[in-house]
Amino acid sequence: YILLTQVLPFGRVRSNRAFSDRYFRVVREAIRNYKGNPDWEIELFPQETKLFINVPTAGGRTIQHVMNTNNSSWCTFRYHDPPQTFGIFEGEIYFGGQNGKVYKAEIGASDNGNTIVSVAIDGWKYLGSRTGQKLFHDVRPIFQLQNQTVTDLALLTDFNVDLSYAPISLDAVSGDNSNWNDSRWDDAIWGGALQTAQDFNSVSGVGYACALAFRVSSDTQRFRWIATTFVYEAGGII
Repeated sequence: YILLTQVLPFGRVRSNRAFSDRYFRVVREAIRNYKGNPDWEIELFPQETKLFINVPTAGGRTIQHVMNTNNSSWCTFRYHDPPQTFGIFEGEIYFGGQNGKVYKAEIGASDNGNTIVSVAIDGWKYLGSRTGQKLFHDVRPIFQLQNQTVTDLALLTDFNVDLSYAPISLDAVSGDNSNWNDSRWDDAIWGGALQTAQDFNSVSGVGYACALAFRVSSDTQRFRWIATTFVYEAGGII
């Protein structure tokens, strides 16, 4: 995916300026497999700093390549009712599904009542040393969520994406959440606000590079992954 401002002055010579470089393999595969299908579409949703690219796949299905316009991070969406076209109305984003209905997107905690399954893998990191192996013992992912939940966690090493998940329980730090009409305005913490879970969890693995993957399923709450701390022993050459 390349901006017209990059293409018009230089043509295909400067195609290495694609803003989708971070998602290169995913985008390249989609274009190779589905470039002849109708309904490719791009839609900018400024209010949520997201850029949607509708990718028509096989059998009338679609997926969406979605970019965070603040930091150029990418992910893939798969809706229960595959969107055929997107549009902005009064600052909100909508899409038309296969069944002829119009849906308001990016609202609520479910996919039209269906559970949303989120899978994420962070970037590979050497933790300061590319030449020293590490023996990993614990990780502390910092999440923000509304209620206690169970998520699946996997430690990956040396670019081996073996998603052998282990379930962990996330206990949000409880705050003084307040009910309507029971607390003083501006003094109490609003009920249902996102709270932090940051417990250490045991992991095992040996490698030079590491990454963390998680999977969470929910139709009731919002969920954010903020940061991760790794605990490991540094190895060396004997």
